[in-house]
Amino acid sequence: MSIAKLVIKLRKDRGWSQYVVADKAGIPRGTIASIEIERSIPKTDILLKLAAVFERPVEDFYRAAGFVSEAKGEYEYKDTPNNLLQ
Repeated sequence: MSIAKLVIKLRKDRGWSQYVVADKAGIPRGTIASIEIERSIPKTDILLKLAAVFERPVEDFYRAAGFVSEAKGEYEYKDTPNNLLQ
């Protein structure tokens, strides 16, 4: 699952529009749209806001992006791409 698919799923499960998510996260609606159509990969600050809005651990978003995998019940972290740390 990609970050885009995770955001869409979480948003639709709650019956929220992109505007609602954007308002709750304090980010532009266009940012949510860009994430959902995979035009952009959200940076860490945006992922933290989305995690808070959806009440999910940020690791769920990193896992969706393929940066974290679960092995034997523990998280195994992979290198975070530099473009997410800027």
